[in-house]
Amino acid sequence: GMKFGWSYEQIEQSAKEQPERTLQILTHLYKNQEEGVV
Repeated sequence: GMKFGWSYEQIEQSAKEQPERTLQILTHLYKNQEEGVV
């Protein structure tokens, strides 16, 4: 699952309001998680 402090509802809402920003954040978090840096 996702370890960072965003609920699905928050992500969904953010994605509607600012999709590019949300994608940037999620990509950044995902890469950090992959590398073991949380």
